[in-house]
Amino acid sequence: MLGFLSLGLAACDEDDSAVFVSSVQPNFTELDLTTDGALPGTWSYEGELTLVFQSREQSQYDVVLEENENGKRRTSHFEGHLFRLGPDTFLDLYPTQLPDGSEFYQLHFFPSHTVAKIEFFGDEMRLTFLSAPWLSREIKDGAISLPHAITNGALLLTATTKEIQEVLSANSSNEQAFSEPIPFEQVTHEEER
Repeated sequence: MLGFLSLGLAACDEDDSAVFVSSVQPNFTELDLTTDGALPGTWSYEGELTLVFQSREQSQYDVVLEENENGKRRTSHFEGHLFRLGPDTFLDLYPTQLPDGSEFYQLHFFPSHTVAKIEFFGDEMRLTFLSAPWLSREIKDGAISLPHAITNGALLLTATTKEIQEVLSANSSNEQAFSEPIPFEQVTHEEER
């Protein structure tokens, strides 16, 4: 089964029960928001996963996620926001419909925000999600102090936006802090037909 986050998440070791990081608070403030003309359109990962971004008002995007799960197509809807912290750009995703979508979407049964670094390389977009096993270990070892709960395989951060941003900024170049990048190829109008 192809789950959206399982594409880029490292396997948990026995001491780390969380495989997914989400937060109650958004990962951005209004001052952090940005846009990128490269984002709107359709992006595909190996024909199994498609993300469609459509611009809305004030740095907001409608995001449609389509997954192939055992030959069945599942669709989920999110509100997306691009934001910058220092030199890095991040994507915050928040569900906009009841959980009747993909496995990834169902992890959001409690509406919560997820965050990924986002980078563009020509016709390729890479999403790199925050690593739940790494963050779980850092919290457990006392290296990072963030209010949280672990529920249904998700590390749910109850920290403030500022506290979350401090962790993102301090670890943005730490390869262990993020999962393997998920490379998406831009789909041209001819390929959509």
